[in-house]
Amino acid sequence: MPTTGTTLRNRYKIIKILGSGGFGDTYLAEDLDLPNHPKCVVKHLKPNSDPAVLQIVRRLFDSEAQVLYRLGNDSDQIPRLFAHFEEQGEFYLVQEFVDGEDLSEEINPGKRLSEKEVTKLLQEILSTSTTTTPFANPVTSEPVIQTPASSNNLQTFQFETVTVNAQGNITNRRNQQAQYFVEDLGNSVNLEMVQIPGGTFTMGSPAGETQRKSDESPQHQVTVPQFFMGKYAVTQAQYQAIMGTNPSSFKADKRPVEQVSWDDAVEFCQKLSQKTGKTYRLPSEAEWEYACRAGTTTPFYFGETITTDLVNYNGKFFPYGSAPKGKYRQQTTDVGEFPPNSFGLYDMHGNIYEWCQDIYNDNYQGAPTDSSAWLIGKDNDIKLLRGGSWAGFA
Repeated sequence: MPTTGTTLRNRYKIIKILGSGGFGDTYLAEDLDLPNHPKCVVKHLKPNSDPAVLQIVRRLFDSEAQVLYRLGNDSDQIPRLFAHFEEQGEFYLVQEFVDGEDLSEEINPGKRLSEKEVTKLLQEILSTSTTTTPFANPVTSEPVIQTPASSNNLQTFQFETVTVNAQGNITNRRNQQAQYFVEDLGNSVNLEMVQIPGGTFTMGSPAGETQRKSDESPQHQVTVPQFFMGKYAVTQAQYQAIMGTNPSSFKADKRPVEQVSWDDAVEFCQKLSQKTGKTYRLPSEAEWEYACRAGTTTPFYFGETITTDLVNYNGKFFPYGSAPKGKYRQQTTDVGEFPPNSFGLYDMHGNIYEWCQDIYNDNYQGAPTDSSAWLIGKDNDIKLLRGGSWAGFA
């Protein structure tokens, strides 16, 4: 926690604390790099110390800063963003300092406001609150896979996939099919496991891809044996059937389970294995990406972009590429509502983050090429998430 006199990045000198809350502390500082040392506001974000949550925050930090930067430039209600950075594992935002009175000077006991004054005050407050974001509480679920691949009692299901152009318009529709088997979890709850054919793919993203992160490189070839993967992220009904509890915030049987830790996800797989007599586990990151790409090489399995007609994410800000802005549902959706990929898997983009077996590494240098989980890293407590979230940006 910064104290008075502390200088961050050899530039922002803390003058005093302005306030403190559940998500972090706010400080008045001065910018030592500019003439006359103008004042600025430094926000010190305090994410949950859970390593898994820290990983999510780290991945969302740049996106959130981009939103604040755009909002500050587009609206005179939002202070401009000057800098965002991580220092010694702590996250900081530096924003414009707007000198003025706080709300307690506008509203206090004994001071009666006219209807016109109340209306004006509410308009100013609401116009600001509806456009601000610092961090959402991303929710996590898990896909499950079974290996070695089971070939008993396979059935075939039909589905339609779509491809979009750079503007997000559907340019192609294809009828496809895949094989799967069904696990009976009891109480009319089933788990559908889709057969994923083996193959070789290029893991990671090319250097020129929009919004890519440095931890998505270097690209490398990975060979993946056949396996079975859950058709959907684990639903609340499935989780309840195996674990006897439902930790989710957005309650509904057909929605993905959320607020699930990596340890919870591993325990689910273990109990599912005990119940069925088969071997279930979390996918490796390589298996997850291979299953998500489903033979495609574009940023998304839909093509060059996505829209909120195809994926559940926050479409109000920063559309990907040339696609239009979309809606923000502000919650998870039932599994299976959006088109699947060519392997017949749903919601591999958006709706919910998904746990993998691997430990998080900040790049793919030295990553396995046989699709096995990468279990060696700088911090064994930081596990790996893939996919997207209803609260995230494209």
